[in-house]
Amino acid sequence: DTCEYNILSYQLIVDCVKSPQADRAVLTAPVTVVVPVNRPSQFELNVARSPGLAEIGAEIVAVQGAADAAHALTTGAGGATKRWILYCHQDVYFPQGSGRLLAELLASIPEEEARYALIGFAGLGVDRQGRVSRAGLVVDRFSRFDCPESAQAISMDEFAIVIGAESVHQIDPSLGWHAWASDLCLAAQRGRRAARVLIARVPMFHNSFNDASVPPALHASIQALFRKYPDLD
Repeated sequence: DTCEYNILSYQLIVDCVKSPQADRAVLTAPVTVVVPVNRPSQFELNVARSPGLAEIGAEIVAVQGAADAAHALTTGAGGATKRWILYCHQDVYFPQGSGRLLAELLASIPEEEARYALIGFAGLGVDRQGRVSRAGLVVDRFSRFDCPESAQAISMDEFAIVIGAESVHQIDPSLGWHAWASDLCLAAQRGRRAARVLIARVPMFHNSFNDASVPPALHASIQALFRKYPDLD
């Protein structure tokens, strides 16, 4: 369906926003990118060719054959040599300038706080007025999700997150491939782990193949999340 939509579209109206400029002096960042891969061509066309990752000299670790998100992260992090782990889907593309913006953000976090940090790039957060609202920046297929950043994330999308290499945050294997990032936020909110949880504005493209339909596995993960937090409404 997505292929037909792309090929057979009569007209596309493109709404562009100029990417914010990062400090040109920032050239590298201690980042290992961990990517679960089951479609090598999709990985090669997106993560592996991302100029935003190349501009900061990011290390990339592809993990194949993982049983779930927790397994993939644990396996990839075991081969990481950098202080930060960027864990992302194989269909995420990091445009020019995104790496420098990420490097600036990570450089602002004191070393002693790195293990408590949890950074997402799209989701829900508490705004400056104390309201729950959308937060982050991503172009998802044809739609631009363009919202303010949040210093207090309460839910985040799993397409990309950043944690420290020695992070206190651990993905729950029972959630499979879905809803685990929101679980990390909920666990941090409820005092299970001291944390600095935020949603940043770093431009990314989520080039998913699917037609935005919800897979059955997502429903199973959400039900598992409700079992963990029965007071959720």
